[in-house]
Amino acid sequence: MNDYYSATETMSREALEELQLSRLRKQVRWVSKKSNFYSSRLRNANVSGDQLRKITDIERIPFTYKNDIRSDQCSTPPFGANVCEDRENWLEIHSTSGTTGRGTFTLWSKKDVEVITSQAARALYATGVRAHDIVHVAFGLGMFVGGIAAHYGVQRVGAMSVPIGTTDSDQQVEFLVDLQPTVIIATPSFGLYLAEVLRKKGIVLDDLALRVGVFGGEPGAASAHTRRALEDGLGIKAFDWYGSAEVGPDFGYECEYQLGLHWAQDHNLVEVVDSMTHRPVEEGESGVLVVTNLSRTATPLLRYWTNDLVRMTKDACPCGRQGPRALEGILGRSDDMLIYKGVNFYPQQVEQCVRNFRELTSEYKILLDTDSATAKDRCVIQVEIRDESHASTTNVQRALDNNLFKELGFHPSIKVLPEGTLERTVHKAKRVDDKRGRLVNR
Repeated sequence: MNDYYSATETMSREALEELQLSRLRKQVRWVSKKSNFYSSRLRNANVSGDQLRKITDIERIPFTYKNDIRSDQCSTPPFGANVCEDRENWLEIHSTSGTTGRGTFTLWSKKDVEVITSQAARALYATGVRAHDIVHVAFGLGMFVGGIAAHYGVQRVGAMSVPIGTTDSDQQVEFLVDLQPTVIIATPSFGLYLAEVLRKKGIVLDDLALRVGVFGGEPGAASAHTRRALEDGLGIKAFDWYGSAEVGPDFGYECEYQLGLHWAQDHNLVEVVDSMTHRPVEEGESGVLVVTNLSRTATPLLRYWTNDLVRMTKDACPCGRQGPRALEGILGRSDDMLIYKGVNFYPQQVEQCVRNFRELTSEYKILLDTDSATAKDRCVIQVEIRDESHASTTNVQRALDNNLFKELGFHPSIKVLPEGTLERTVHKAKRVDDKRGRLVNR
C-alpha cells in the first residue's frame, strides 16, 4: 500500500477507533513527559495515557485554545513550552499570519514533515491527482503552511510542481497558458480572481489544460454556488481542502464524489462540540471542530479548539472511505459570527446569496457602522455587477434583497458597484469591515 492511499481510510469504524485510542494514549504519554505546557495541564486534570480506556475518554482532556498557544509563546519565547522534540530533530519553522492577534510559531520535526507530506499526497490523490499531472501551486509559499505542504504532496504523488505562489495575475495566467498545468491549488478567492482575469483577457478555457482545482485556506469551495463559480470560471472540477497552521495543513479533503471533507483520521482525531456547552453534538448538528494530533511530535496539540464550524456524518461515502465526514465542508467560523439588530449571521450566508447570481461577480463586502446622527447601526452589502451583464441593476438588486432577507431575516442596504471596484486578493479575502466600535465574539 503506497503512502498516498492509506488502508486506514477504509478500515471499519471499530478498527479505526482502536488505532486512534492506541495513538492517543501514546501521544498523551509523550506530551506528559516532554511538554512543560501539557504536563501541568494534564496533571491538573488528573489525566494520564493509561487512564484513557475508550475513545470518549478524550473528553477528560482540557481544550487548547489559540490564546493558550499565544500566551505560552509570549511567556516562553519564541516557541513556548510545548516543544517536545530536541533541537536536532527540528526541520522547519512556520508561523500564522497574526491577522487576529500576535502570530504564533509552529515547529515541524523530521517525522512531522513526513506525516504532513503523506497527508497532502493522500488528499491530492483523493481528488484525482496522479503522477502524470502538472500542478500549479498558487498557495503562498512563505510561512503559510498550506503552500509548502501542497508542494511536498505533489512531489510525493510523483506529479510535477509549479510552485508559483501568489505572484501577480499576469504571470499566473502566463504560466497557465504556457506550461499547461492540469491541476491548480489556490484559495477560493484567488481562484475566482484568476477566473475573472482569464475572462477579461479573452482566454478560452478550451485552450487551457486544467481539469482539477483544489481550494483551501478559507471556507467556500464546498458551498454549491462558489463551487459552481470556480468550476465554470476555470473549466475544472473543484475540490475542498482543510487544514490549519496550528494542527497541520491539508488533513481534510474531498474525494471524487464531492460529498464533504474526509479526514486523515489515523493522524488526527476530530470531534464536534457545542460552542456553549462544550459537549459533543448529535450527528448532523453543527458545532465547533476540535482536533487532536495523534502523530505529530514537535509541537503536538491536544483537543485544539479550531473555531471552525462543521456538521458531521458517520455514514460511509460511496468512495469507500468511512465516516466521519464534514458535510458541506467548513460552514464558517464561530468567531466570524456577526450580530446586527439582534440577528446572528455569518459572512458565508451572504456569500451564498451573492454567488447565486451570474449577473454579479464573486466579490462582496459587508460594511457595518453606526449612524452618528441617529446612533443606529447600519449594514451595507457591496456587490459588483459584471461588465457584460445586460440585466437591470435595479432588478438584480431587488432579487438579491429578497434572497438576503430569506437567508438572514433582515433587509440590509445593497450597493451595486461596477465590476473591478472591490479589492481583489491573492490569499485570504477580508469580507467584513465592522466600524461600529465594538467587535462581536472576537
